[in-house]
Amino acid sequence: MRPASRGSWMVAGRRTYADVFFKLSPDKNLRNTQLYFYDLNLKANYRLSDRDQLFVSGYFGRDANGNGNFGFNWGNATGTVRWNHLISDRLFSNTTAIYSDFDYSLGSKEAASEFNWKSHIRDYSLKQDFQWYLNPSNTVRFGAVATLHRFLPGDVVPGPKSFFNRISIKGTDAVETAVYLANEQQLTPRLTLNYGLRLSGYANVGPGKTYQYNDPNRPDRPTDTTTYSRGEIIKTYGGLEPRLAGTFALSDQASVKTSYTRTRQYLHLLSNTTASLPFDVWTPATAVIPAQTADQVALGYFRNFKDNMFETSVEVYYKKMAGQIDYKDNAQLLLNDRVERSILTGTGRSYGAEFLVRKPRGPLTGWVSYTLSKTERKIGGINGGGWYPVRYDRRHNLAVVGSYQLSSRLNVGANWTYVTGGAVTMPVGKFVYEGTAFPLYSSRNGYRLPDYHRLDLAVTLDDRVKPGRKFSGSWTLSIYNAYNRKNPFSIYFREKENRPGETEAVMTYLFGILPSVTYNFTF
Repeated sequence: MRPASRGSWMVAGRRTYADVFFKLSPDKNLRNTQLYFYDLNLKANYRLSDRDQLFVSGYFGRDANGNGNFGFNWGNATGTVRWNHLISDRLFSNTTAIYSDFDYSLGSKEAASEFNWKSHIRDYSLKQDFQWYLNPSNTVRFGAVATLHRFLPGDVVPGPKSFFNRISIKGTDAVETAVYLANEQQLTPRLTLNYGLRLSGYANVGPGKTYQYNDPNRPDRPTDTTTYSRGEIIKTYGGLEPRLAGTFALSDQASVKTSYTRTRQYLHLLSNTTASLPFDVWTPATAVIPAQTADQVALGYFRNFKDNMFETSVEVYYKKMAGQIDYKDNAQLLLNDRVERSILTGTGRSYGAEFLVRKPRGPLTGWVSYTLSKTERKIGGINGGGWYPVRYDRRHNLAVVGSYQLSSRLNVGANWTYVTGGAVTMPVGKFVYEGTAFPLYSSRNGYRLPDYHRLDLAVTLDDRVKPGRKFSGSWTLSIYNAYNRKNPFSIYFREKENRPGETEAVMTYLFGILPSVTYNFTF
């Protein structure tokens, strides 16, 4: 084997440069605006022998936003090393080590209010997977995985002249483990089954503290505290996760698929904001916050037409969830060392139907997809214990995507998206207690943001093919949000300027119409 044929590598990166043009603006506020993101992808593989191959990859990305002395940013960094080993002609293994780090920060450079707030979640994972081609009718997969989660909820460091105090929420660790066994079996020429069992385990480990309360209405006054040292087990969860799926071919053009899956999740995302920003709180399951479980059943019909020129499908599903969490009114989720006292637990459910029509071949390609769904929770202490929509409930989700090859070099495309607005909780009044005003809220998620929809357009022109040229390229002119729809990003409330005591809701928007020109080349 020649050394040159043993491996390959790839590097890809990008960065937006809107902030470069902001500095040329006559508007001082715009000149001081910081708005950019970048990402970098690295991949390499090397063939160690006829039976061994090594894969290495990395991803690094960051988003930054700010104006003047105030700003925030977030980023991800991941690294993966995978060793593929061919044990025999029918059995091979993958050994994988993974590192990931998600962090975000918020800060001000104003002397009197200078601070820097950081938070992150780090994961260290080790996986061992095997795939065994037992015979032409059975493919067996089995393996194990272990992950260490490290949480740093928040660390606020004030400046030397700042009025802020140092706030540091101690981090905690969690360990997830799992073993699994699955088989894909061709029972008959028409019937295929995919079944398996996964056993997962979880431990919330120290350092950490647990609190006991006699009066749940006085969460700031614990009656007892238990302290755990590093590595000491605080709480454990675990259980079986069975899975079963089947496909029955009615003909060469039609099939029916059905499945049942149980999953367990040991991390929770806490958020009481309307914006999709990263400043939410990830918390592991604890002695107070339970693990999540979900049972889902699905049934689908798939049919192709005109010699597979068109692909269609209809699927329905129902998911039942336990261990769901939500927060109390006026909950303080950030920089809260006893955040579990702001949490309520209950059940959830999600159900709906998905429709798809796809044309994968010919000058005109594309698809139309539509999902009708409902996702809701039932938690004691919220909405009288009745069902209510979750923040990410989207009743209607429609996408129309098309691409037309006008010639060997010219392609035009369009993408239209429509999604029901997210569910939000609005203040509908206020009351004053000892001189301080407190908001009165609507029923939980009783209102909706305006629906989200936009149209994106693109035209791509490939370079002419020239003999002997070692690279090829293409120009793309694209228009994001072609009809300049003002889709809401978040909503906040403020006092009306000319009417003291009255509150108004203010929508914020991210991007209007956004044209761009791109040149891509390969060599």
